[in-house]
Amino acid sequence: MTRLMIPPSNEPDNADDILDTLHHVCTELGITYFVYAGTALGFYRDGKYIKLDNDLDVGIISSAEKFRAMKDKLENEGFTVDGDNHYWKHNILLDIRGGTDYWGPEPSLQRCVIPFTQRFDNVNYKGRTYNIPHPIEDHLRCLYGPNWTRPHPKAGHTVFAPLCADPLHIGHVRWLEKASQLGNFLIAGVCTDEFMESYKGKPIMPYEQRREVVAALRCVDFAEPLAAFNDYSAIKKHGVSIYVVDDLFPSYEAQSATKAELVQKGISYVTIPRTPNISSTQIKRNCCHSLCHSNDCGLRSVWMQCPPACAK
Repeated sequence: MTRLMIPPSNEPDNADDILDTLHHVCTELGITYFVYAGTALGFYRDGKYIKLDNDLDVGIISSAEKFRAMKDKLENEGFTVDGDNHYWKHNILLDIRGGTDYWGPEPSLQRCVIPFTQRFDNVNYKGRTYNIPHPIEDHLRCLYGPNWTRPHPKAGHTVFAPLCADPLHIGHVRWLEKASQLGNFLIAGVCTDEFMESYKGKPIMPYEQRREVVAALRCVDFAEPLAAFNDYSAIKKHGVSIYVVDDLFPSYEAQSATKAELVQKGISYVTIPRTPNISSTQIKRNCCHSLCHSNDCGLRSVWMQCPPACAK
């Protein structure tokens, strides 16, 4: 099952709740903790969570025994624990590293975090003082380069891309990859079976299978159901700022009204052309032509767009 991952900047109150809980647990156990990487960058540079960061980055200094005790207490506080490092609440990921054995082998952690934890600087966020690596600017420069003082140009843009993916093909993958480059968080809106049937015909793959395949792509952060052209539930939930369509979408009459409504809401409406000479419809037709020469009528009958001779 694909887990919805909400960036802390999308729901700062819930992210604050997570850090508050962690603070109380660590204080009770006598564990020293600090924020680093994207979380430290946001607090130090912007005074808030940065848009480009998808999790909360926390390091701890403790014995293995206290680390395990912290893990148990966080579970009791409603966190879902995934391995030793990942703690989920409100669909926000709290990534905790440190202790005795839990930093992991990532070169960036070994080079840009551990050497800066011999002592700490401090940053104030919403009235609480947080430990951050020392010297903080060297830590941030090591991770993000000399331009760490300037926000990333894509920061703050959540992209929504509707598609049917029945079946998913290389054109979809290329189109979604281009959509992902417009922002830092890509939501794929996968048409439900009922929606597909209302304007394209019965799907050959059920919604849940199509959604799971789309969600597995590296460029997609999460896949949501899309029940109609004007289904804005995912757009509201994720604070979408860019809505992407392909060059065939405007041919649907209902989509014209959707475009006007989105523009009124201040959402950018961007068209990314399809990959030439490939489509799900053509793939299905090619399969039907192949099945025309088969004596298996049962196989032929499951394809909705077969030539008339095959549909009899």
